[in-house]
Amino acid sequence: MPKSMGLKMSLIASKRTGQNSPRWQETPSYNAVHLWLRKTYGSAIKCEECEKKREEGMIHWANVSQKYLRDRTDWKQLCVPCHKQLDKPWLKLQRDSKGKFKKNVQRL
Repeated sequence: MPKSMGLKMSLIASKRTGQNSPRWQETPSYNAVHLWLRKTYGSAIKCEECEKKREEGMIHWANVSQKYLRDRTDWKQLCVPCHKQLDKPWLKLQRDSKGKFKKNVQRL
């Protein structure tokens, strides 16, 4: 393949990323949003609440609104304890006698 053709193809491919991609979805899956987050902003490295660094423990990308938007303001870098504290209202959902979450329960 001629060099100029390779450059042209890479230019076309670079314009077909993000919202310009034919595979873009307005409501992506949980995994797709986390993949986008890591690809766009990298791995979480420092807790935004207690300042703990990755060397001191796991740091997660935590969703703030529970809507999983492709928007950096909808995400925080949190250590595990701070992430659990953020998610606590969601963890209080009603459970059935087997310990499973009841279906069709409104989130708090």
